[in-house]
Amino acid sequence: MEQWPIPLGRHNRPGRKMKPKGILYHCTANWNPSADAEMHARYLVTTDREVSWHVTVDHKKAIQHLPFDEIGWHAGDGNGEYNSNWIGVEICCNRVKYGQPLDKETYQNAVRVISGLMKELGLTELKPHKVVYGKDCPHHTLFDHAQFEKDVREAMTEEKDDVPTWAKASWEKAVNAKAIDGTRPNDALTRAEFITVLDRLGLIQEKKG
Repeated sequence: MEQWPIPLGRHNRPGRKMKPKGILYHCTANWNPSADAEMHARYLVTTDREVSWHVTVDHKKAIQHLPFDEIGWHAGDGNGEYNSNWIGVEICCNRVKYGQPLDKETYQNAVRVISGLMKELGLTELKPHKVVYGKDCPHHTLFDHAQFEKDVREAMTEEKDDVPTWAKASWEKAVNAKAIDGTRPNDALTRAEFITVLDRLGLIQEKKG
């Protein structure tokens, strides 16, 4: 996860400590194609609005804006329960048009990031933003909230050495192509291993002469 912190002292970083109870997930409600995680990170470090959250997820990355033990202004309840005790995660919807379902890559990345955070921080509670005061967030056309929670909890129960559901098809292709040996799916890839994978796929050509 990339770190793009809101600077200390800014009005949208209260700095008050908390012990998080769970994750409250939102959607950015910005359907502009350029409204990815990086755009929202730039917005949060420059905005004059009293708005902030902990993580933004798009189709390929996640960016952290606030420490997980600090409150943010993401729930719309002032100094209430959710701003004061819950981690806010925004899911980008910039790859689809208004009214369309969320694209597969963003959905899968959101599942991966949120399930990983819940496991890492020992959290069991997951709720959509709409529980705070009835706001339609995440937007009802993006995905089914019950299915999303089910997918997140299933991802949390996967064993460390199992291939995550969202990666199985690509993993099997790589194994069948002899690019990898099929072991250690969750280990980090060294530079030497990365070069070996490229070589096995025939993507490295020696210069002649």
